[in-house]
Amino acid sequence: MPLAVAFASRTFPLFLRTPVVSPTWLVVILPGYVIGLGAQVGANLGFVPDPVGLAGSVVMGVGLLGWIRVLGVFGRRPSRAGRIADPAVRRAEALVGGASDLAIVMAMVWLAVAGVLLVLVGVAGLTGVFAPPPGDVIRHAMGAGVLLPLVVGMSLRMLPGFAGLRPDAVGIGASWVASGFAVTAGLSRIGPGLVSWIMGL
Repeated sequence: MPLAVAFASRTFPLFLRTPVVSPTWLVVILPGYVIGLGAQVGANLGFVPDPVGLAGSVVMGVGLLGWIRVLGVFGRRPSRAGRIADPAVRRAEALVGGASDLAIVMAMVWLAVAGVLLVLVGVAGLTGVFAPPPGDVIRHAMGAGVLLPLVVGMSLRMLPGFAGLRPDAVGIGASWVASGFAVTAGLSRIGPGLVSWIMGL
């Protein structure tokens, strides 16, 4: 996940026209997440007390939520400085961009879900008020929910340019199918376990 944070912080402003991420925020979020992860792993291995690991889970969740806020994916984005002259190419770019946005936005939604669940794991363990979310739901949220759609969505934007292709060279139907499958994979892997946990509260 730290690699995904660094990757998105660099590429989102270029390809999605999101605000440039301040290095100050990265200095706060990335080390905080890594420290929280270390505390959680240390608790799982028995090197530190369980409350330290649970506090680490809270720190990780807050770090993920803070990163989403800093990225600005859900905010308004400025329009492109230039326009493509050919209307067919412009239309193809918009349609492929829509497929890309679907996957990327859903990845950020699942990342927010993972952040909230990590916080709830810590709160549940420290207070004992409710049952913690299942660990496999959080893992699937970060894997099938975040990484898969993020890779698909950014590939649709980055790879054609690196290959020297025009926007209309990308298959519009194929891009939406790929994006749809990536989103569906996340829903099918995370949804049942998440709903089951919520119903059991």
